Parts: sequence; C-alpha cells; structure tokens
Amino acid sequence: MRKIIMLLTLVMGLSLLAPAPAYAKKETPGPMSTLDRAFKVEITALTEAETMLKTISDAKSAKNVKTKLMHKFSLLRPLLGGTDAQLEELARAQNRVSAVMWELKKEPYFEEENLQELWTVMTHHFVRRSANLLK
Repeated sequence: MRKIIMLLTLVMGLSLLAPAPAYAKKETPGPMSTLDRAFKVEITALTEAETMLKTISDAKSAKNVKTKLMHKFSLLRPLLGGTDAQLEELARAQNRVSAVMWELKKEPYFEEENLQELWTVMTHHFVRRSANLLK
C-alpha cells in the first residue's frame, strides 16, 4: 500500500511539471496600448531604415533613400515614456542605424545629399514635423 501511495504521489507531481496539453486554452495578450504600438512602429521603421541605408552606394541612391526615409520618419510621432525594455530596444535599433550612418559619413555624398539631416530625424524624435503637433 505504501508503494502505491508513493507511486501515486510521484505521478501527480510529474503531471504538475508536464507541459499543458495542446488543446488547453492559451492566454491571448490583451490589445496593445498606443505606446506599445508606437514603439513597435518606431523600431520596425528603424530596422527598415538600417536595411535601406545599407543599399546606398552613390549620390543617386543616397538621395532616393533619404527621400523615402525622411517621409516615413517625419510622420512618426515622438515617443513619450516607455518601459526600460522598450527604451533599451529602441536604443539598440537607433545604434544599429547610427553604425551604418557612421560608415556612410566617410563618403563624399554624405554631405552633398545632407544625410546628417536624415540621421537626426531618425534618431531625435523632437526634430520631426510631427513633433510640432504636440505644442
């Protein structure tokens, strides 16, 4: 009898540690807050910008990329607040963009096409056109 009780206790303990069955109802996260959505949009835009900036090879491509990115970032609202994790993820995305821009800074078309302006708009939210709407 004692062995049966020990065996049942062991089986019950293991069942508590087992993963939930596939048919179990999964918790769905609630709707994203406006701030969460804004961070997601901002970080996605920075990731796309990093990819686009890496395609720049001459003045013409620099001008095209700058035009597209200036439009995209000038419409994004400045981020106010956020959790430590969100701010850290944002900083990492901005740093990746900055790393590409530091490489482009060595090129002669960096100044010709005024890529510094683009760099500022991407990494400093309060110079964007949309920041004027907060006043």
